[in-house]
Amino acid sequence: MFDRKGAEKIALDFLNSVNPYQWDGAGEKPDHVSTLIHTYDFQSKFGNELDISLEKDEGKWTHYCELRDKETGDLLAALHGYSVDSYLNLADTIMDICREA
Repeated sequence: MFDRKGAEKIALDFLNSVNPYQWDGAGEKPDHVSTLIHTYDFQSKFGNELDISLEKDEGKWTHYCELRDKETGDLLAALHGYSVDSYLNLADTIMDICREA
């Protein structure tokens, strides 16, 4: 079963990798911030995976999560979150999207 502790672990790993200096998303994206997609395989009853990235949405930087079927790659759900530097906000988004898992 996926839980809050697992969501926070994924969120910390992701943000430490793509935004190690905790840029807050204001202004132009610094060179040290990565927009590469990170994929996380997690234990769910359906065998889904989670793709997370940072992206600009309507002029503001956000975190973006996609829940995908691991076997087919089909998109099951997608959510944007408003923070690019808070692992707690990202963990909230992960918990929300993983309710589908």
